[in-house]
Amino acid sequence: MKDVSIVSPARNEEQNIKEFTEKTITALKKLKVDYEVIIVNDASTDSTGLILTQLKSSYKNLKVICNRKRKGLTGSINIGFENAKNPIIIFLPSDLESNPIEDIPKLLKTFEEGYDVVVGWRYNKKDNLVKRMLTFMFNSLISFLFKTKVHDVGWVKCFKKEILDNIEPLRSDWHRFFVMLASSEGYKIKEVKTKYYPRNKGTSKFGKFGF
Repeated sequence: MKDVSIVSPARNEEQNIKEFTEKTITALKKLKVDYEVIIVNDASTDSTGLILTQLKSSYKNLKVICNRKRKGLTGSINIGFENAKNPIIIFLPSDLESNPIEDIPKLLKTFEEGYDVVVGWRYNKKDNLVKRMLTFMFNSLISFLFKTKVHDVGWVKCFKKEILDNIEPLRSDWHRFFVMLASSEGYKIKEVKTKYYPRNKGTSKFGKFGF
């Protein structure tokens, strides 16, 4: 298996960041791959930065990038992608709504089957009726316009780094359109089911998906 870069943005995740980092590195060590874990601290105002500094002394493959001012989710993701040195990138949230120990091997296993992008689908996520309807409408529209049949375009993903050089730069909130942009350039897309874990520590810091 080739070298892997994990990219994860974090904003005020002092309650989750240590566990997330440890689970991510545990998963990668079990797979016996060469790796780096890049966490982009998006100008956190809690102890997220301090915890990451402490973790760096224990994990040599952990790279921490600190935004002096808030860049938002897409901006932080872009910074992580730009600093990734390996040919395979995996995007994960740092809030533990995804379990790295489950999702990293699942994404990589499917990627090795010959796909360019592997996207996670939160098949067990339970939202209220209004949000379910809006999500269904959004994903149906995306499927129709881009001929890309995926249920969850904004979730965890594994992809070839080279794709970033061949698609439009990701502007504000465009992280949700990465899959469609890659598909429009002819890259092979595959969706896999991944379990969703409702957040039980802290609250979302990167905003909500509006209408």
